Amino acid sequence: MIAKRIILLVCVSCVLGTVVLSSTHKSKPTISFVEYRNHKDYGKVAVFRITNSARHTFSYDGFETTMPLYMFGVRTVSGWHSQGSGWRCSTGAEYRAIGPQTSVEFEVVGRRGADSPFAVGICFEEGTPKQIARRKSSGLATVGRWLRSVMHFPASQTDITWSQLIEL
Repeated sequence: MIAKRIILLVCVSCVLGTVVLSSTHKSKPTISFVEYRNHKDYGKVAVFRITNSARHTFSYDGFETTMPLYMFGVRTVSGWHSQGSGWRCSTGAEYRAIGPQTSVEFEVVGRRGADSPFAVGICFEEGTPKQIARRKSSGLATVGRWLRSVMHFPASQTDITWSQLIEL
């Protein structure tokens, strides 16, 4: 009888531990506007700062640490509109890590005809580039992708972190 109670207690503890661990929100890096600068080739550029206040590393796609792949969105009278990527091509981009308690600045060239308030967004993933590659190539990830394709579930959408709206 005591053995059954111990087994039940262990099972309940495991379930509660899983719920608590999965509900713990790990804060992602933030993106904030720093200033406008004059760039010798592009004219006026907006400077943004990625800040990782967390205790663990995050990664994002980019050509260099200071050249992330970002989304560009504008607010118009008809509402919020994503204008796609801040880069025409992502060839050569790879995961770039931003360590704990670290910041990095990057420049955003304005869009022709975009004279509305705008924001930039970046997809962050927890871990170093090597950890992410290992996680994505694991057997469990492969089985998950296969199950989603067989059951026709869409791939999970990446969560984009957006900056605040910037007035021109």
